[in-house]
Amino acid sequence: MIKDQIQKSAAKFPHKNFISIDGVSITLGEFNNKVEALASFIKSEFVDARRLSLKFDDKYHLLSSLVACNRAKKIPIILPPGEQMVKGVAYSNIASVDAELD
Repeated sequence: MIKDQIQKSAAKFPHKNFISIDGVSITLGEFNNKVEALASFIKSEFVDARRLSLKFDDKYHLLSSLVACNRAKKIPIILPPGEQMVKGVAYSNIASVDAELD
């Protein structure tokens, strides 16, 4: 798993701007809180799952879910947005995902 520098930085600088997505600024504290909530949900709802597919059109949800999977010690599998998926392709089967987060 990747070292979580976001969590450490959010504890020291919660009001510092972390990222801007589609013109909306998000602070380290806001992002960390979102990730914490998602990681907690993932840990409680997907106890036995090892590989989670992430299917979000929203960039903020995708990024926060990716970091949350890291914190929850799950392997994230990023699926293409709905309009870019090839009809008839079983992405989840191909990627051997245990559960889906969307």
